[in-house]
Amino acid sequence: MNFPRVILSLLVLFTAAFAGSNQDFKFSFPNYSYHKFDNGFELILVENRTNPLIASVVVVRTGLRNETPENNGVSHMLEHMTFNGTDRRTQKQLYDELDFHGIYLNAQTSEDYTTFMALNHKEQISPTLDILSDMLFHSTFSPAKFEKEKGIIVEEIRKDSENPDYKEESELRKAFYLKPPYALPVLGTVETVRNMSREQVLSYYREYYSPNNMIAIVIGDFDSADMLNKMRQYFGGVPAQRVEKRRISLQRSFPFVHTVRSDKGQTIYLKFPAPTFASDYFIPFQYFYKYALEDRDSYLIRKLKGLADFKIKKIESNYEFHPEFGVLTLKVSTGKDMDARKIEQAVSREFEQLKNLTIPEEEISALKRERAIAEILQTEKILYYGFLKAQELAVGGLDAYQKTIPAYLNLPADKISALFHAYPSFWTQPEQLFAKGDWAQNTSIKQYQSAATSRQSSKTQIYRGKLDNGLTVIQLHNADNAVLAFHLLFKNRSAWEPEGKTGIADFLHHALFKSSKNFPAEQLQTRIKEIGAEIKACDWSFIPYDDYYNVPDYSYVRFVTLDHFFDAAVALLADNILHPGLEANFADVKKEMLSLTTRLQMNARKTAYLKFMQGILGEDHPLAQPVSGSPETIQSITPTDLVDFHQKYFSAGNTILTVVSSLDSATVFSTLQKYFARMPQTTQTVTLPDFPITRGNGRDSTKIGSRQAYIYLGYSFKAKLADAIPLKVMNSMLSNKIAFSLREQKGWAYRIGSVVGNRKDRFYFYAYLGTGRETTHPAIRGLFEEINKFKTDEITPELLQRTRNSLVAALVRRRASRENQAFTLGVNEFYGHSPQYFSSIYDQIGKITPADILRVRDAYLQADNYYLFYTIPGKMPAQQKGMPHMPPGMMRK
Repeated sequence: MNFPRVILSLLVLFTAAFAGSNQDFKFSFPNYSYHKFDNGFELILVENRTNPLIASVVVVRTGLRNETPENNGVSHMLEHMTFNGTDRRTQKQLYDELDFHGIYLNAQTSEDYTTFMALNHKEQISPTLDILSDMLFHSTFSPAKFEKEKGIIVEEIRKDSENPDYKEESELRKAFYLKPPYALPVLGTVETVRNMSREQVLSYYREYYSPNNMIAIVIGDFDSADMLNKMRQYFGGVPAQRVEKRRISLQRSFPFVHTVRSDKGQTIYLKFPAPTFASDYFIPFQYFYKYALEDRDSYLIRKLKGLADFKIKKIESNYEFHPEFGVLTLKVSTGKDMDARKIEQAVSREFEQLKNLTIPEEEISALKRERAIAEILQTEKILYYGFLKAQELAVGGLDAYQKTIPAYLNLPADKISALFHAYPSFWTQPEQLFAKGDWAQNTSIKQYQSAATSRQSSKTQIYRGKLDNGLTVIQLHNADNAVLAFHLLFKNRSAWEPEGKTGIADFLHHALFKSSKNFPAEQLQTRIKEIGAEIKACDWSFIPYDDYYNVPDYSYVRFVTLDHFFDAAVALLADNILHPGLEANFADVKKEMLSLTTRLQMNARKTAYLKFMQGILGEDHPLAQPVSGSPETIQSITPTDLVDFHQKYFSAGNTILTVVSSLDSATVFSTLQKYFARMPQTTQTVTLPDFPITRGNGRDSTKIGSRQAYIYLGYSFKAKLADAIPLKVMNSMLSNKIAFSLREQKGWAYRIGSVVGNRKDRFYFYAYLGTGRETTHPAIRGLFEEINKFKTDEITPELLQRTRNSLVAALVRRRASRENQAFTLGVNEFYGHSPQYFSSIYDQIGKITPADILRVRDAYLQADNYYLFYTIPGKMPAQQKGMPHMPPGMMRK
């Protein structure tokens, strides 16, 4: 085995150390601190230096709970208005500064809180905090902007009101809560928003947007002492105001039943009391919910779906808590002739049967471990940790951050069992679940802080080597973080696929982690839960626009757990990669793939992209093939085809395995050698044909069921490899210009921009846009016009600096989690970059000059040779109608 060489070091910090048996582990906090300023502003600082990114989250403890029927929607309106200008900044200046510094800023309004989150490169933290504090404390609510924002929110309400799910949830809210504030919609109504006055919003703002009504958590690459000074500068000097704390009681008998009928059947909602955050039952209830109700494989869900007489099609569950009470909801979909009262009785009987349930000690231990691991893994995902934790922070404050994981680990098994047995008895006495307890005060955290306080900041190193069979392994070693991430990249996906078998690689990936040689199906799922693993082996088609990982260039497997389970994780990963149960699961996977490819054929955006790539690269080029194949190619695949393809494609020479871990490199490489030594070697290699250079013009279109037309315009060309980064910077400028002109100014598109990509010295460029039928041809002309205008634009130092900041910020956001760091290392290796590129890319972007941009623009950007493809909107197929529902109060800026 070639032992890896140390080739890169970076400063990092995040800590969690584990020791002991595979069943028990010991947790220690990262380097964090809590502060409360003289004005009452609360602050939690968490150092995490694995990536030069900082997330700043401010939770304002107000939302729907502080509204009345007269000002309903004021919290959401206020959230919108903070983006419209301050004492020191007009709206344009605000957005210009965010854009210049590459700052991502978002907000969300809910029942009990309003959250603001900023993400930025660590060098931009001062302007970020300046802007955030200015918005929170010095917004001006311009009368002109106020009327404009009212119109936007009215349209948002109307759009949501057309969604059957939104209507259903609104009626359920009214029926259950009966009276304000929670019976009201978070967004408000058309009437309340239209009638809302600027004075109402100002009054609400002055009362609740006070520093003593806020808690912030800042996570990322910073020195705590320096960050504390910055936070005190921007948030510590604002005077506190008296904030009236409203208490809300829930007067409701349980179980509560609400039925919604339709032509297709009926949905029966059942609501039960549940603990608040402060309740002594809060921590035990997490295990109850996880075991009994959280997903389709949970104990009670399986029992209820197994009741043959009730013809239950689907059961979903939801647990929510507010400061004074909590609610558990079951959503049961069944036939339209089913008696809702009988469903309620059946559910109640199953809950009653929990009194007789004996859960083995080892199963409770597994539940505890799984819940604690999930919480630990969540803390590392700083991109959205603040949003996910906002409700707990709003209600529980510091306890929500520092007490929950220790409480999960230390909870006696008998308390979990006791809740299982007693839960139905609380339905007639819900106040017992709602009552404030002392679990947080009784939870000691001293043992979990000791290791963190004595720890020194350490360095991260990247190692690269090969196993004896030729498998390339790269490890990013970070001694302060116990989250373990694997990424397996399989090279040249589409080029490997046999003729007529397009999509076989995706078929293979969909067949993974169902069963394997040493892990039969049930045992495999148990083992995954035992180590708290999060696994992704194929694209999740239900999440739109995340498919930049799902490309014909390569395929991937992601696997995340904790370092403590390293040996067990490698054993499970290797067995499922080397010996998956392909034949045993073949029929089910084929059915799944046929359904997927049928849906994808109706996707206008993907159709337009494929047709465009075929136009510039050629119909047979591997990079112009559909990743998932077609119904015809999937139908042709046999079990023998799949097994044969697996042996060739999942071979050592065709695989890059990247690991991000706190374990020493000798342990990592020797363990990987132990389990992956039998990964087959193959003498067969595949290479991608060069891109043909676009010469001349071409265009085509097709009619497809869609609300929008999708347009792709571009070409392929040859360029120097050294010009790759200047081209990406230039393209970012152009992409922003196109978006501003055609989306912001003309309102023709939502998804819009341009892309530059390459394989070695062959590049492609394209601009893309989704628009309406009536604006299709104006939008095509607009793309040409913007490209031609950009060819003569002045490249100012200010424009260049803004673009560089934006690109660097996007890079650090992409690397915010360990699994994405592992992904980045693997992709860099695949495209031929040295490991130093992982960090040197920031400096390379920073060194680009206006002269560099002018040179590559003049050499490569043109609108004379191009290929254009667009779709023409047709009638929407029935299965495409309806939009994904966003919960009330969710607002993206």
